[in-house]
Order: sequence, then structure tokens, then C-alpha cells
Amino acid sequence: MDSFEDVRFGTRTLIKNPGFAVVAVIALALGIGVNATVFTITNAVLFKGQPFDRNDRIVYLGTRNANRNNQQVGVSYPDFRD
Repeated sequence: MDSFEDVRFGTRTLIKNPGFAVVAVIALALGIGVNATVFTITNAVLFKGQPFDRNDRIVYLGTRNANRNNQQVGVSYPDFRD
């Protein structure tokens, strides 16, 4: 019976303070929404496979720029063809 009384007390408290109730609902909605968004993006980027056959054979090509303190940069397609 204690849990039922706790629910009644919580409901009475939220009815007496509608501003707090609105802030609590908005905070919960934002928290759940942001959590779902981050999970969806993380799942799509990190955990799902790439949309390529044999994606374990994808290679990243890079080069170092001697004029910029050997900073590593990607290779453009024309440089790749050369």
C-alpha cells in the first residue's frame, strides 16, 4: 500500500505545482529525445556495417604535406590517378 500512497502524494504535489510539472515533463522529453537521437546516430555509424560488399577491404590513403609540418591529409582522386 505504500507505493499507492506515494503515487497519490506525487500526483497531488504535481497538481499543486503545475510549473514544476511542466518543467519535469519537458526535461524528461528532452532527455529521452536526445538519448534516442544519440543512440540512433551511434548505431548507424559505429555498429551497422558499411553499405559495401567486403567492407573489410576498404583502405584509407593519405599523404604528408612537407610544407605544413608533415601534416597528414587525404588524397584527392586526381592525385590517386597520377
